[in-house]
Amino acid sequence: MNEISLNNLPKSSVSENKIGGLNLANILTSKIDSSKLDDFTDSKLSQSKLSASYTNLLDTNLLAQYPNLKDLTITSLPAGVNLRFWADSKGYFFWFQNSNNSQAKFYFPDSLKTIEINGQILNVEAQKVNVNQGIMQPGGGFGNFSKTTSAIDYFANMSKLSYKALEIEEKTLASSAQTSNNPYFKIYLADTDVALALKPIIDQVLTTGQANLNNAKTIDDLNKAINLLKQAQSDSIAALRPYNQVPPQNINLPLDPYGIYGGVAPGSPYYYGYWGGSLDQARCREVALTFLRNLIQINALPPIELPPALPPN
Repeated sequence: MNEISLNNLPKSSVSENKIGGLNLANILTSKIDSSKLDDFTDSKLSQSKLSASYTNLLDTNLLAQYPNLKDLTITSLPAGVNLRFWADSKGYFFWFQNSNNSQAKFYFPDSLKTIEINGQILNVEAQKVNVNQGIMQPGGGFGNFSKTTSAIDYFANMSKLSYKALEIEEKTLASSAQTSNNPYFKIYLADTDVALALKPIIDQVLTTGQANLNNAKTIDDLNKAINLLKQAQSDSIAALRPYNQVPPQNINLPLDPYGIYGGVAPGSPYYYGYWGGSLDQARCREVALTFLRNLIQINALPPIELPPALPPN
């Protein structure tokens, strides 16, 4: 069985006082067939679809019991209550805006793909992209690279975010990059890794007045980001090549992460924009970061040092 509804439990399971096929009296007297308990537990572990009322979600910790859940249907949502998404150090979650329990956070498994609510189907992956964009927005957001983009300025702006915000980005994006073929998660994760690599350097300059870029951790972080960008390019080329849509290297397509979730057919113009944008933006970032890393390694960039404080007039 791949689907369960908590709103329509068989009457027999209630009238016969059975849980997972076990008689309540047997449970209370410890006369339990352990194999049946295993079957009951395994059914939840393998469950891919779940239908639950708004009330059941508020009153129970349901989602944690279904680690492989892919499709969630929420019924009986009160008028005026809206579903919203965000993330913290524990991961992505949704919450109910304008509800009596608006502070409750509903963390969902990485496997979750869709949420159907009031007849509308939400693509969870698209919501994740939106959340990661929102968290990074105070640092300028994930922007487009071109041949004239200053990588140092771009990532320095991102590094102005707090360690907490950047670590949330890194954790959630790393999780998404492992469970999704969406190349934008890898691109955004690379951006976040570079911002985290530069942040201690910038903080050191602000506290001590100087910093040396050529250190092992900075180089390792840059290499990690470059590898992620290479993976994003490989994924994009693999998606475009069957339709002969790999863009030439003399153009520069922008980031275009959202519309693909509307059911765009392979080979269509938007398909080209989505995968072509990820290819070009990953390529531009890789070139910029490789150039920056090489300059650092040959000590072509001098140590950063603030000018001494001028004497008072």
